[in-house]
Order: sequence, then C-alpha cells, then structure tokens
Amino acid sequence: MGRQLDQEAPPTLGRQRQRQRLLEAAGSPRRHRAIRIPRWGVPATAGLAAAAVATAVGVATVGTGSGSPARTPVRLDSASVTLTHAAQVVSLRTAITPRPHQWIYTKTVEYGTGSDGHHRVDEEWSRFDSRAEAYFDGGRFIVHKKSGESGIDSPQGAYTVLSSLPTDPRALLDKLSSLSGRFDKLPGDSGLDQNQLLYSRMVQLLRNAQITAPPRIQAAVYRAMATLPDVRIDRDIVDGVGRHVIGVHYGSRGGRRLLLDPKTYQVVGEETVWGGKPTAAEIEMAKTKHLNLNLPAGTVTSGLATEKVAVVDKPGQR
Repeated sequence: MGRQLDQEAPPTLGRQRQRQRLLEAAGSPRRHRAIRIPRWGVPATAGLAAAAVATAVGVATVGTGSGSPARTPVRLDSASVTLTHAAQVVSLRTAITPRPHQWIYTKTVEYGTGSDGHHRVDEEWSRFDSRAEAYFDGGRFIVHKKSGESGIDSPQGAYTVLSSLPTDPRALLDKLSSLSGRFDKLPGDSGLDQNQLLYSRMVQLLRNAQITAPPRIQAAVYRAMATLPDVRIDRDIVDGVGRHVIGVHYGSRGGRRLLLDPKTYQVVGEETVWGGKPTAAEIEMAKTKHLNLNLPAGTVTSGLATEKVAVVDKPGQR
C-alpha cells in the first residue's frame, strides 16, 4: 500500500510497531525488527508441531507434527467447514507451556510491496515472563531487559488471555467484546464494525501466543471465527517464502489475512492484502500515512511469515 516513513521506537515497542505496519500495509527501506513473538502460532519451517526436547542442550523445538502425525490436506469448500475441521485438528496437538524463565525463539521473513520487493529476515528471542528480549541489531547481539509486564503483545500475556476464554464460540466472542480495553487501538480501528474488531483480536491473540496457545482454546477460536458471517477462505495461496498455505480473512475486499498450514492448521504468518477499493479505514489512514491507494486488487502490501519457532533455555539458542 505504498510507503510509511520509518519511525524509530525503543526496542520494547518493536512488536507493536510491526503489527501496526502490517495493518497499515506500509513499509520502509530500513531494517525493522520482527514482532516480539508472536510469531503468529507457527510451525517450524512449515507447520507447527509438538515440542521435542533436545537432550544435549535442553532446547524444546517445534516441528511439523504439532503433537500428532501430519495429516493429508483435505479439500474444504467453505470458511465454516474449513475452520471447523481446523479446530478438530489443532485440538489434538500437545500443549506447550514454557516455564517463566524460558525463551521463545522466532525466525520471520518480512515481505510485500512495502519492503520494496526485498525479503527481510529477523531472529528474535522473547522471555516467556516478558522480563527480557534479545535480537540482532547491526550485527550486534543485544539482550534487552524489560519490566515484565505481560500485556497482550507478550507471549505470556496473550497466553493468559486465551486461557481465560470459554470454549463455547458465542461465549468466547462475548468475552472478547468485554476485553476491548486490553487491546491496543490501531489506526483504522474506528472504521471497523464489531465483527471485524473481534476477528482482529482473535488474530492478534493467536499471533502473539503462537505455539503457547492452549489447543482447546485455539480450537474454540477457530470455531468462533467460523460463526462470523464475513469470514472468507483463500485456498492454496503462496506466501512470501514459497509455502502453499490457507488464508483466512474478513470480508471480500482484502485486508488482514491469517495464514494457516494446510496440514496442521497452525498459524504460519499474516498478510495485508489490497482489496482494490479503499475502505473507510484505509482512507482514514491515508490521511496521515504515505499510502498508495491505486494498487491492483489482491496485491500483498505487507506480509510476515514465520519460518521457525521454538522454546529454548537461553537467548541465542535456536
């Protein structure tokens, strides 16, 4: 969607800034650090998996099995059917709950028109209790101490909110509505209807909790998404790193698209897709941002693909 002037922010604001860039579909030629962990609940390299303990260094990694054998992709013909099937699959995976002092390592690739056609690779470590994060900056490895506040943007904060949600889809949506004060107000939110806001909050929680999302709650979130009348499925699309994935988005004109592995249904990324005609929210953002509103429909303006995610014992481990 064009370009956004780079606004430097303290390391602790990295994930919030990047999530905002994805929502706005803006980009900058300068390097940006990746989301503080989501990583959108994602598989290692292709689809999330079950935790495996590496006995030599005590590193728990995520592979492609998500706690159960990989399944052959099923042809599903509606959002309701797809998300219901996804709920059944993810509910069977093994729960992964890091200890407070453990770290979540993520490797992500940023792409889209906002990145000038270039792919930017980021590696980041986030302590589960939110007391520290680590990343590379100009070739230096930096460990940054934090206050330990577990907001929605932290893995532990997202895990805590998800764990508090009921498993009944209607009750889950009602609970999310009551938690509106826990979520950041992002540019364009004022132009979204209630269902769009609920969808956005579910995406945000799954992306930030990543592999720590409780399986039964992740399944309930998928079932709740399926009840929203304007949720759509994009089949067999290719993300910025060449993987064939399933896209889940709200409405028929683009916007925020959650990317799922077609076998495990774990979250492997997120994209902002241009719908062809600017929405009220996009027009609102264009007033203050450097955005190009004349792109072909279907253009991926901003994307973040998670190539790997793992629970490790210290920063620097992969």
